[in-house]
Amino acid sequence: MARIARASSTAYSVAPAPAPPGFRHATAQVDGATIHYLIGGHGPPVVLLHGMHQLGFTQVLLVGHDMGGPVAFAYAADHPQEVQKLVLVETLLPGFGLEDLKATGAWHIGLAQVPELPETLVAGRERAFLGYFYRRGMLRAGAVGEADFAEYLRTYAAPGRISASFEYYRALKADAPEFRAMVATHKLSMSVLAVGAERGFGSGAASFRPLAEHLREVIIQGSGHHIPDDQPQALAGALGTFFVES
Repeated sequence: MARIARASSTAYSVAPAPAPPGFRHATAQVDGATIHYLIGGHGPPVVLLHGMHQLGFTQVLLVGHDMGGPVAFAYAADHPQEVQKLVLVETLLPGFGLEDLKATGAWHIGLAQVPELPETLVAGRERAFLGYFYRRGMLRAGAVGEADFAEYLRTYAAPGRISASFEYYRALKADAPEFRAMVATHKLSMSVLAVGAERGFGSGAASFRPLAEHLREVIIQGSGHHIPDDQPQALAGALGTFFVES
């Protein structure tokens, strides 16, 4: 695992962490960009955003967490024949509540939307910036160990990465009317699972219900917003149950 320097973003290691047992690192060329991903396991493909056609999958079980939720929803709405089931974890949609969270405690949404300033403030302080959110967003002590945190730091501190993460929020103003227009004509026909944390944003089921014909809701107890790190086994169990149900 890479060692972490504290002085500046340029000091972080660029070497990726070893893949978990049964998985491997790989890359794919998508629209002129090199996309890194991990792949492993067997059985029906479960795509944890972002996934690509280049992997050879024509139908997937699609999962989006946090800012990956709107991406997953849009993909399922535009390509319903390719998404067997959809899972939205601790997320809301632009135009349906996501952009309003900054008024209820998610102050970073407003900060991230300011051009250039967030990058200037965070450069060289990625450990403190990210550490705040991981401490605040989890209930289980040690949910993100030093090795895991080192990998998050490595990826976010690479040139352009933290800025790219802010661009998700800067796009919300334009995304909101597009999502409203989309859901006016695209109601999801596949089964949708809305997953929320005991202490997080919540499942968002109330906002998704008018948009999905078959919606279920699960609340993960003992978890903060970052469910995949805070309660991974409980989340995996909820996903497994949902995926095998008819």
